[in-house]
Amino acid sequence: MGVASRLVDNGVRHGVAEHVCANDRWLTVRAAVSEAQELVLDVSDASAAFPDSAAALRGERGRGLARVLEQGATLSWFLHHE
Repeated sequence: MGVASRLVDNGVRHGVAEHVCANDRWLTVRAAVSEAQELVLDVSDASAAFPDSAAALRGERGRGLARVLEQGATLSWFLHHE
């Protein structure tokens, strides 16, 4: 499974709450190329929470993000200004 599909899968599994009205569920994927010619993927969801994000990024809360890191990606998490 590729980096983009793992990030989208992670966002759907953990960022799109089932108890939220269907009209309020969303997931956005943006792709760009940086000035350093690196692919940047931004996966956003409606959830402002990412419980224990540091542990998740270390692969301690499942294997999805750890697999992304194993493929050479750099991961970060932040709240969008919106």
